[in-house]
Amino acid sequence: MTQPAASLAIHSLEELLGVTLFERSPRGFVATPYARVILQRGNRAFSLLTEAMSVACGEGAEASLIARKLLGMTTAQLIAISALQCARNFNAAAAELAMQPQSLRRTLIALEGWLGFPILKSDDTGFILTPKGQQVGQLISRAVAEIKSVRTEIREMDSKIDGTVVIGSVRAAASHLIPEVILRLNQQYPCGRFNVIRESYDVMMEGLEAARLDYVCTTLRPKLSPGLTGQVLATSQLRVLCSANHPLAGKEVNITDLIDYPWVGPTGETEAAMTFRQLFEQQGLTPPEFAIETFATEWTQDLVMRSNYLLLCRTTPFSGEIPPLGMVYLKGIVIGDPHPIWLIHRKDFRPTHFQTTFENILNSVCNASPVLLTG
Repeated sequence: MTQPAASLAIHSLEELLGVTLFERSPRGFVATPYARVILQRGNRAFSLLTEAMSVACGEGAEASLIARKLLGMTTAQLIAISALQCARNFNAAAAELAMQPQSLRRTLIALEGWLGFPILKSDDTGFILTPKGQQVGQLISRAVAEIKSVRTEIREMDSKIDGTVVIGSVRAAASHLIPEVILRLNQQYPCGRFNVIRESYDVMMEGLEAARLDYVCTTLRPKLSPGLTGQVLATSQLRVLCSANHPLAGKEVNITDLIDYPWVGPTGETEAAMTFRQLFEQQGLTPPEFAIETFATEWTQDLVMRSNYLLLCRTTPFSGEIPPLGMVYLKGIVIGDPHPIWLIHRKDFRPTHFQTTFENILNSVCNASPVLLTG
């Protein structure tokens, strides 16, 4: 690149971000703190993009080929594969980018031709990424997230704290822990934004790897990939919730009393459902089936409150003994052992100030244990 071209690129970047990146001094041009932020994030992004191209080109590929493939991609192609990796649905990715699905497909087919291997395959939603396409897409998504964080960090340097935290969370954390953290953080930074996502464990972990999520709170003991790390925040306990007018409310209950009532609980393959079944099987009893199976039980609380349904739920130290209004926990019934709630994030995650403050408040609320788990 020639010096005039470099100067023009820097000037364009300064206009885009509204900051000065270099200042004149007796020693020549000196990088401002804004420039150092761009350099740090930019280096991380290019490192991830280079790794993505290394995966695309295959083991043993020469550095010159990897560099050529990287330089030949367009911004539109990078954003397109990142969007599909994160959305996991072709039409949703097109909508997020304000593109017609046909236009998104053309962009990705052009990328496919340039990389030299199939990145798309058809399914019921239109198209999804192939396994190798997912590997490349995950790395590109993380690079795109680094670039997006530049503007947030620059605004934070100007005391404009209005960032975003995206948390994947199980019900136990989402119902009691996360709202408390959000309330405290909002008091410090009222312009901050939060996106709390409830999905299956596998989907949330994929989102974390692709930088669609910043953190995941889960009650499953995670089997972490080498790129993730986690710590124990608190513990949760499976209990039974019912209407305050339920025939069992206020009574000392034993396991046989639970058989004759309809149940609301998680889907059968979850650890909570398996623990529930074991409680009955250990007593030589046939476990009752869940009349309603759902990952998100919040919508069933009104139904439970106005009926004889029993609801299997997790409680935390933050929920204590205070059930939702009009409901009670059954006495004498505790299901399984206390379960840790884990906070998981990427090892190479470089949080913004707003995200760091979120994590600090979360640890403060939980008085988090130093127990760590890494992949």
